[in-house]
Amino acid sequence: MKNERTNMRKNTIHENQTIKTKLSFHPSWNIKPEERYVFMFKNNQCPPLAPNQISIYGLDWAPQEDGIVVTAFIRSSLSQSIQIGQTTLLLLSSQGEILGRKTMDLSVIGELPPNSSRPWRFHFSPTELFVQKLPKEDWKIAFELKPKHQLDLDDSWEQNLSSEAK
Repeated sequence: MKNERTNMRKNTIHENQTIKTKLSFHPSWNIKPEERYVFMFKNNQCPPLAPNQISIYGLDWAPQEDGIVVTAFIRSSLSQSIQIGQTTLLLLSSQGEILGRKTMDLSVIGELPPNSSRPWRFHFSPTELFVQKLPKEDWKIAFELKPKHQLDLDDSWEQNLSSEAK
């Protein structure tokens, strides 16, 4: 997301300002104190976000009989609550190779409070994984961003159309 100077209630967000997210658990999660402490520690290790970002940060993954479960933080540095809907998640290698893809409705994670980080577990079935063995290190999870719609013109059209017509 592009950084812009934005006025918010007499406070100015500067381009180099970063936001540390606060841990937020889904109301239905029953977290043991030890697990809460681990999530707090891992959240503190996450890099800060630029203002007005939505991010996903992978923590770890564990094999299951029917695929893998990835634990990640859904993070928001927005100044208001947000609910995320249908989206596609990617598992990527450190070189950017797509290791897995899953489309799901993220409304199940509930409404994210402002400047928050919510842990969630994502199940990837074998059909959603594109490799036999996922690396334990050097991987990440990301939102799949669709490129803006583009018109692919033949060279002859490209040369004959004005920029306004394109």
